[in-house]
Amino acid sequence: MLSASSPTATGYNWYDVYPTNQIGNNSELPLTLNADNAPQYYYVEAVDSFGCVTMDSILAGNVEILASLAQETDLCSGSETEITTAITSNSTNFFYEWTDANGTVVDMDDTLNVTPTESGLYGVNISNEYGCEYMSDIMVNLIDISNDVHATADPDTILLGETVQLNAVTSGVEYSYLWNHENTLIGGSIVANNPDPEAQPTETTTYNVVVTDDNLGCSTTALVTVVVLDVCEEPYIFFPNAFSPNDDGENDVLYLRSFVVDEVYFVIYNRWGEKVYESNSINDGWDGTFKGERVCSDVYGYYLRAKCVNGKEFIKKGNVTVLK
Repeated sequence: MLSASSPTATGYNWYDVYPTNQIGNNSELPLTLNADNAPQYYYVEAVDSFGCVTMDSILAGNVEILASLAQETDLCSGSETEITTAITSNSTNFFYEWTDANGTVVDMDDTLNVTPTESGLYGVNISNEYGCEYMSDIMVNLIDISNDVHATADPDTILLGETVQLNAVTSGVEYSYLWNHENTLIGGSIVANNPDPEAQPTETTTYNVVVTDDNLGCSTTALVTVVVLDVCEEPYIFFPNAFSPNDDGENDVLYLRSFVVDEVYFVIYNRWGEKVYESNSINDGWDGTFKGERVCSDVYGYYLRAKCVNGKEFIKKGNVTVLK
């Protein structure tokens, strides 16, 4: 309802287009505004008994802010989201104020771009040049699958030339996998959709696997380090300096002990330089006999030459004592 008053007026004329379209002739003008009524000027004439006219105008219309904002959204950890509102209004100038869960103003643009570190509520207050306001909020649910994923290696320590079984361990079943390491993955530098590929690293290596939740689309990276032992030396090669071939079941046979040796040759000499034992197998050992007879307790010399799994050679000379 629009109203006009004048102490001397005897009549009133209302116009929506002045002076060509008269829409009322009383002091009050009933006016029903709907969402489509943009602000416009209405004009009124106050006419006194002498025919004198006084004119005034008023701006009227629907300037309510009608907007929509989603109630919540899911976001992968580490990702950025863009939050916008859809506005329907007859006004044209809008002022925005976005706040976080603590009520702190974080942006004043029409769009909020945010990379949250935790789930939280974000609010928006929109106002226009007429003082109308719209307030709403949206819940951003942060999805972090990193705690559901880890990578393992079995074994996690190997010798050069050996292979290792990698494995991406997850808490669910609907995941995709992408292992990536140049040249050392068996099957290619990139192995997709295989949670447990094999690898043959040539040095200590950290492998990474990108695991993606197929339902949510969220990804995380898990790491596992495989230690490669490139050794061909003591203590990984051990040749005892004494043994007791007395059939008591303990230390009766002299063996080379090593898990890094691939080939071996060793020979035993007595103090007169006579060869009493010779072997080309790491599985064979000297039982303390020579020509079918037990040797005497004494110090014997030996020469050892071994080839390790990494291709390196190990040579050692020394003494071994035969005990009774």
